[in-house]
Amino acid sequence: MNNEMVLQKLDSGLLTITMNRPDRRNALNPDMTRGLVEAARRAAEDHEVRAVLLKGAGGTFCVGGDVKSMAEGRAPLAFGWPAISASPLPPPRSPPPSPRSVCPAITAAPIS
Repeated sequence: MNNEMVLQKLDSGLLTITMNRPDRRNALNPDMTRGLVEAARRAAEDHEVRAVLLKGAGGTFCVGGDVKSMAEGRAPLAFGWPAISASPLPPPRSPPPSPRSVCPAITAAPIS
């Protein structure tokens, strides 16, 4: 799915997710919410993603829900974070092993 409201760029393991509605100060609407869910799924499922940076275009992170869209009836009431949290995302990946679990001698050696 191509969503110009939420841009994704993967570079050296860092997935940068940019909310791209600077004209509306990155207010959440249904398309933006779908794009964020899609980006969250990618972050959870793509094993090349090691970290995620979420930012907003145009100098504003996000002002919240797009009240204008809600008032005009173009958006259902629950299009924001409840819709995201209700989305079926895969369980998070296991964290990478700690140095101690890989080689106990690394962290078990006395410090002098």
